[in-house]
Amino acid sequence: MSFSGYMTKVVVKGNYLRYSISSLLAGPRAEMSCVPEQMQHNAIALVDCVGLSAGERALMAGQFTAASASYQGFSKGIGIARNRVVLVPSGVGYSEVASFVEKPEHLSMAVSVRYDRGSEALRRNAVRVYVHELLHLNRAAAGWKISRAREEYLASLMESCVEMEVFGDTRGYALEGDIAATGIEGLSRSQRRSADMFSAAYLDIRSFIGEAGSLSRGQGYFDGFCRMTFNSLE
Repeated sequence: MSFSGYMTKVVVKGNYLRYSISSLLAGPRAEMSCVPEQMQHNAIALVDCVGLSAGERALMAGQFTAASASYQGFSKGIGIARNRVVLVPSGVGYSEVASFVEKPEHLSMAVSVRYDRGSEALRRNAVRVYVHELLHLNRAAAGWKISRAREEYLASLMESCVEMEVFGDTRGYALEGDIAATGIEGLSRSQRRSADMFSAAYLDIRSFIGEAGSLSRGQGYFDGFCRMTFNSLE
């Protein structure tokens, strides 16, 4: 597998959503020793294939719980009944497709993310991945009348809005490679759209950051920009 990425597909069927969330983490396949699902902090189920301490698992679960609350605060979003997060160590290839049929007020999420012990950058990235895919699901559930490009822009913006709430600050990205990845050649049409809209969102966020290097919670007007942007959705 050469590229990592995620895809959320949704079909509305009456009062139900039929949807799938695909996670693709690049790298060679390898055997992993995983701790079975453990419920932490309400409805967060972590599948630990990294070998974390109980304390670090609880920290991650708490941050996903905070991300859900922050997301709903910004978007007046859908109800998420259960989250399943698979933690995969760096360098290991992994893929998963999770499929669901559920009502909009009682949905499940499932993503697989990179994580190495003690890495705050990867914790931040995991939260960003989670809320990005959550917005795609929210768009279908709420029936927002927006273009695919606008949807990708909003998903990328939401990453930083929620990261700032959960971690106290944001640079507009979690990993140094996120910025360089926007210039990769050979992307599919959907991957190129996603990369272009990430760049657009990042430029807007940089206009708030200026020379500071990062935005802190309660600093400036970025929080208001987030709320105004998402409150305008119909």
